[in-house]
Amino acid sequence: STESSFVLVEPEKPGGKPPAIDDGTRGAAEVKVIAKQIKDIVIIRVTNDDDSQAAIYGMSIEIPNSAVQAFRGPSDWNKPDSLSGEMNSSTLDNPIEPGKKGYFKLKIGASDITINWTAYDDSDGMLDEGNTKPISRGK
Repeated sequence: STESSFVLVEPEKPGGKPPAIDDGTRGAAEVKVIAKQIKDIVIIRVTNDDDSQAAIYGMSIEIPNSAVQAFRGPSDWNKPDSLSGEMNSSTLDNPIEPGKKGYFKLKIGASDITINWTAYDDSDGMLDEGNTKPISRGK
């Protein structure tokens, strides 16, 4: 009968692929942060992955258990209001675009540190976060 043949026919899938699942990360950036420490200077390299869907307009950097004596971000990024606790730096004109890198330089007072970081988009939405320990070169 026509009913049984209708049951046997599978519905067509467009393009042969299931639809993409929206897991809430659309527009997020894949951010990699590595750091190198030479005596009391820490150089933090922030890389916005090629596959990222958003530019990085702000970074929050925190170094527990160490006093930060100086901070410098990429050109056209503002300096943090305070060098204690969580330090926030951002830009309106010079974001770290997908596939690009930005550098932050800090002068600190300790040798064994962990850097906690958060990257933000142009509307202060969190893109990515993590922590890293600097590779140490010289004490």
